Parts: sequence; structure tokens; C-alpha cells
Amino acid sequence: MNVLEIFLLVFSFLPHVLGLCSIRDLSQYGGPCHYNKSTGITLGSYKNPTTGYVNGTGIYVNKLVKIYNGPGDQASDHGPNPGFISSVSPYQLNLERHENVTTYNTCSNLPYGSVEEWNLAHNDGNRVDGDHYIIHVDQNATSTYVCTPMYLQRCLTTASGFTQYDLTATSQATCSGLYVLSVAMSICELEVGVQWTMTGYGITQLRGSVVNDTNTLTLVVKNAEYRHIGQFNQIPFSLPATNYNGRLVSNAFTPYYGPLYTEVTHYSTNSLTISESTVLDVALKTSKPCALYCVGNTYWFNYTCLNHTMINKGECQGGVFTQGTNMTDSSCVECQGSYDVNNVCTGYSHADCIGGVFTLGTNTSDTTCVECSNSYEVNNNCVGYSHTNVACVGSKFTPGTNTTDTTCEPCPSYHRESDDGLSCVPWTMKNSSECVGGTYTNGTSTADNICYECLTGTYEIGNENNCTSWSYQSFAQCQEISRRHIFHPGSNSTDSICIECPVGPTYAFENTCRDCNGLKNHFNAENCCFGMNQLEMPYTLLLQPFRTVCQQIIDRWKIDCNQLCFV
Repeated sequence: MNVLEIFLLVFSFLPHVLGLCSIRDLSQYGGPCHYNKSTGITLGSYKNPTTGYVNGTGIYVNKLVKIYNGPGDQASDHGPNPGFISSVSPYQLNLERHENVTTYNTCSNLPYGSVEEWNLAHNDGNRVDGDHYIIHVDQNATSTYVCTPMYLQRCLTTASGFTQYDLTATSQATCSGLYVLSVAMSICELEVGVQWTMTGYGITQLRGSVVNDTNTLTLVVKNAEYRHIGQFNQIPFSLPATNYNGRLVSNAFTPYYGPLYTEVTHYSTNSLTISESTVLDVALKTSKPCALYCVGNTYWFNYTCLNHTMINKGECQGGVFTQGTNMTDSSCVECQGSYDVNNVCTGYSHADCIGGVFTLGTNTSDTTCVECSNSYEVNNNCVGYSHTNVACVGSKFTPGTNTTDTTCEPCPSYHRESDDGLSCVPWTMKNSSECVGGTYTNGTSTADNICYECLTGTYEIGNENNCTSWSYQSFAQCQEISRRHIFHPGSNSTDSICIECPVGPTYAFENTCRDCNGLKNHFNAENCCFGMNQLEMPYTLLLQPFRTVCQQIIDRWKIDCNQLCFV
């Protein structure tokens, strides 16, 4: 079976199905265009029974009968039972659709005689004359009078303005007015099991039993039945029609007198009794037979069942998926500026990415920011550093960050790279002039300048940057000049010299100028006067010679001191 055949089959089935759709079904499913659910009511003042009811005779025996003197009597007839006005303000009392009453799905021009027109709310409710209905309650009753109007041919007299009946006239011939079908009386008979009634206009519309349970009084509507007098049309509205109290009534109107039903199942109040101002809450039917007309993954649209656009979340990636119903299509609302996380559009984690690689999010994935490591970001790419500390020789190295490159700046003149390579430090000496008494070596960008001190026995002449040997290296060299010269060492910046002892009785000894007058003391200080006659060995007569130092002192006495008195 193809799609067209399925559509034709469904469409051919619709008139019957839609005719049975409840008043609570949505209009897309064949329900009415308007629906205002039935409401609770607030009771008005207490009313005594309507006067004029009498015991019936003949066919009306065991019944109460009220004869109407005119059509207006019906409006004030609330039955033979006392009770409370059903409500002083409008309320809603809906009827269910019925297969014997034509159903309409239009939103305007609803005809008189249809359930849809009856249920249409006027301001606050469809029952605007609640003060004409009396609610009678007798919890102990085993039966209660239930009333029904009787329509008979009656003569509406011209003299009364067609408001009174001439009960003596039995035909148009004897009637000085109009002899027409009119409401003639109300007939009330006891119905077993009925303990409460709602009666107005001579008819008991609702009745039922009373349930008293745990401080709650419940008025159950018997079979949910709504009693009426045939004001509903069995056939579709057609022209010509007659305007009746502002409503067009088709001339082909065919009354339906069978049972109708309300959506009200019961009224209840949190009290064991009722009185004026008692609020009766309402309980309603909830059935929606046509709401389930479309089954599976289909929904009702334009009087047919269409497949849902999407079946599950798997078909809605990067958006918020809403499951379809049998009334609505599924939907997928794409995430904008966000991404899908468990069917929720979630804001991105990153708006930008400084010092890293930024990846745009999609409607299914978050943004990412991967920080650059040992590199830095350039145009959303991590680029390796241009320099390393090891390779940055003779320069100042500046480490990079994830947003900046490393730098390697050459050290300026007279500067060198620091030991850690992170700065340039000046040389220890500015130039060779600061290197006195040594040889100077220039610094570089990687090494400090150096001043090598002249070794002992050498010195730098001026600023020649060269170490030259001293002119004299020892006392012995100065003695070669004369016995009266002693040696004066140089430094690493001055030459050595030989200094002649001062003129006079002096002598040079061990590089010191001594006074000849102290020579004897010098001789004695060296212990030169002892051991001169000691034998070297016990059995020889050889004399021990003077020690060298003593001989030197004697020589100085003989030569330098001119044999000055040795005492």
C-alpha cells in the first residue's frame, strides 16, 4: 500500500472518527474549535418549592402536575422541591458530543441545535441564568421528584399579547389567537435512588445520589446524564432558517429527544451540609478518544497523520531535540554560539586563547585552547623559539613566554655575557691602563679582560704591556759593581737597583749596609771567637778553620773597614 492509498484510507475514516471525538480533544484532532471546561458553582439563597403543583389524576396519578397559564410560567418553575439557587453568576456546564447530534468543528457561525454552540461560553460561562435553577439535596431520601415539561397544542390569545393560554379552546377554530405547540405543564414523578436534583424551567436537568464520606459531601450525577427537551438537531443545519431570539433555527430542524450526557461526573464540598454560599467543586471526565488517533511516530496535521521529522536525539546532533507527540512534530533547534551537551545548548568554554592554539567550537564540540609549551603563539600557531640560551653566545638572552619569542641581544663594547647568560656585565678593567705591573689581555663578549701580573724578577716598563727582567737579580750581582753595593729588588712595575752603602766606615754584609764600629759585635754575634783552638779530633793537632761567615766578617774588616780597631 503506497502513501496515497494510506492517505485515502485515513481520510475516508475521518468523518466517523471525528464525529465521535470528545469536546476535550484538540481541534487538530477533530475536537471543537472552542473548549471551556465545566466549572464549579457557588450556591445562592434558599428558595421554597414552586407553588401550583398538585397531585395528578388519570394518567398522571401518583405524579405532581403544574398546569401553565402561559408560556412565561415555565421560566419561574423550579419544581416542587425546595433548595438553593444553583448560582447567582454564570458558570460552565458542558455537554458531551453525541452520535445522534450533528458535530461541528468550525470556529464561527455555529448553528443552534449543536453541542458546540450550546457549550460556547458567553462571557464567564454558558449558563447565564443559574438563578432559575434550584439545587435540592436530601441525603436521607430514597426517592425524589424528577420533573419533565409537557408540550401540547395551546391557544395563545391575541388579547394577552400571546402571553396567556385560553385553556377552553381546543382547536384553531375556537382560538382567538394562535393555536400552536407550546409548553403546557410540568410533570414530576418520584425516581428511586435520587437524593439531589437541579431543576429549572420545569425540567430536572441533573440528578443523582449523595455520598457522605470523611467530611466531604459529593453530589454524583447519575450516569452523567443531562435531561433536555429536544433542543438539539439530528441533521446538519440548512437554509431556510428562522430567527428565534437571536438564533437562526433551521426550518428543517429535527429535534433529538434521546439522552445526552455532561462531562460533569460529580460536584463536591468539604462540608457535610450545604447552605447559601456553599462552593461546589466540580469533577470532570478526562477522556480524549481522538487524541490517540495518530500512533507510533506520527502526529496529526491538516486532518492526516504525518511522520515525525525526527525520531530520536541521534538525529539531532548539535541542537536541542524535542520529542514529537501525536499532536506535534518533533523539532531540533540548532545551538547557536554554543554546543550540545546532553540535549542542552551550553556556552563555549573559551572566548579567546592567549598564548595557545585556539580551535573554534561547533554546535557539537566545545572550543579548545592548547597552551604553547617551549614555544610561543603566532597567528594561532605555536612557533619554536628563535634562540636558546646555549646558542646565544656573547649576548644577553631573554627567555620567551607562550606569547613572546626569546631574544639574543649582543653585548655592547667592553661588556661580556654573564655567567647565567641572562645579562651583559662590564669588563673588570676599562682598558690596559688599569693593568699596572702586568700584561693586559683584552676581554671578549664571552670572557672578561685579564691582567697577568709580572713575575718576580720582571716588571712592566711604562705601559708597554710587556714584562722585562730586572737589571739586577741578586745581591751577588750588585757586589760585582763593588763590595759596597747592596741589592734593592724591583716590583712588577719598577726595576731593581744596586745601592752603594753610604760613604764612611761601613761595610756590606748579606745585602745590608753595616757600620764598621759595630763589626766586632757582629763578629761576636756570630760566635766566631769560640772553638778556634778546638781539635777536630781528639788525637790530632789540626786546627779547625774559621767558618765562612766569620771569614767574611774578617774580610770586611780588612778591606772595607780599613782594619778599623777590632776591639
